[in-house]
Amino acid sequence: MICSLLSASTLWARDYYVSPSGDDAADGASPERAFKTLEHVNGLSLKPGDAVKLQAGATFVGQLRFDRGDNGTAAEPVTLSSYFVGPLNPSAARARIVSANGNAIEVRDVSHFRIQDLEISGQATPESAKVDGNGIYLVSEAKDAAPGDILISGVTVSGFTGDTNEWERTGNGIYVDVIGDGSGFDGVTIQDALLFENDHSGLTTESHAEERHRNVNVQRVESHHNRGTDDSAQYSGSGIVISGVNGGSILDSKSYENGERNHRDGGPVGIWAWNADSIRISGCESHHNHTSGGSDGGGFDFDGGVTHSIIENNISHDNDGAGYMLCTYAGADPVTDNIVRNNSSVNDGQKNGYGALVILGDIRDSVYENNTVTVDAAQNLKAIWYWFWAGSNVSVRNNRFIIGGGANLLTMTWWDKNDELPVGVEGNEIFGQPGAPTPERAVRVEYGDPELKRSARNYHTYADWMNQAKQPSAFRQRQ
Repeated sequence: MICSLLSASTLWARDYYVSPSGDDAADGASPERAFKTLEHVNGLSLKPGDAVKLQAGATFVGQLRFDRGDNGTAAEPVTLSSYFVGPLNPSAARARIVSANGNAIEVRDVSHFRIQDLEISGQATPESAKVDGNGIYLVSEAKDAAPGDILISGVTVSGFTGDTNEWERTGNGIYVDVIGDGSGFDGVTIQDALLFENDHSGLTTESHAEERHRNVNVQRVESHHNRGTDDSAQYSGSGIVISGVNGGSILDSKSYENGERNHRDGGPVGIWAWNADSIRISGCESHHNHTSGGSDGGGFDFDGGVTHSIIENNISHDNDGAGYMLCTYAGADPVTDNIVRNNSSVNDGQKNGYGALVILGDIRDSVYENNTVTVDAAQNLKAIWYWFWAGSNVSVRNNRFIIGGGANLLTMTWWDKNDELPVGVEGNEIFGQPGAPTPERAVRVEYGDPELKRSARNYHTYADWMNQAKQPSAFRQRQ
């Protein structure tokens, strides 16, 4: 009676064990009869409920490839993970895959799949050259496939570099893409991952097709020392990037010490999104991110084409670029209907003239509210930087600014013929740091259009500018 209630797939689901001491002529059905190589696993046709288990503490050199013939089901996913031999040894808790060439794990047009508790590297030793590839590569390509329900959990990925002739398709710890006629993944969760020393990024999702991914969620991911490359044709060195996604989140994650070798503009940033809709970034910390190029290196960013999204309850500090930026670029769709609220920024904007809060380009129907910005007196930093060439209905309200004497409250650069701010500024509070001198210039207005033939204008008090700009309730001075 009980057996009759079990599905056929459950009855026939198998565990396949792999060990360096195994034998590919065996059946893989137990640790004692384990397979030996990853290449042998690639020849299997996995069924719902099947599991591939690599011996914890062992190193496997090679690549794993899975395709739509390896689909699980919602009730019975296919799993790739580690197994233990003997007493649990925390120092040998995961199997290690070292890619000799290309992507270490490739999952193409697959549904209901789990990748858990593995260490993945593009370097046999820390002194070895990095492999050109991605640690984990998820790709949607076929028109008639419906990939999704992917879980990546408990992985460490490091040591991958990229082909400078490609647009970030290699050199990522984890990379999720749509190409060709692919429909995109519907449901990807990446959690409890450690991503470091990957040249392009710790984690990137993108779409190189008409379709986007749906429901991509990142949580408790730590991405650091993804430094970028000196010779990349595109920007490199981001921590976590969400693009080509409708509906997703980055929660409770950390990104730091990324981007220092990047020499291109247009990136990198610690945690950011572009070409995406309905994204939530919350509970994250992004700090000490860098760039050697002329732009970015910031903490958080919603960039070209982000809509209906929110950045809230995050911490940003000591980044080269902006703490929190809404930005678009030439040829991109506007950044529209976004909220940046309840965040903190400390001493961001340390290079290239950025501020803690940055509004740059065609930004529409968006708001910064209830954020706290601290700018140290010892550094010539900016609290807010506006650079407009389009945009409308942007509000900066009810924020708290703690300003040192060497800092500017506000620097504005735009292509307009008057000093009226093209955003609404209201109800913000300014606190001077104890013992800090009065700012040499509280507000600076710059003009990007050479036809205006106007020089920069400095306002030495907030009141002077507020009266000129007709923003009488923009800021309130507090003790």
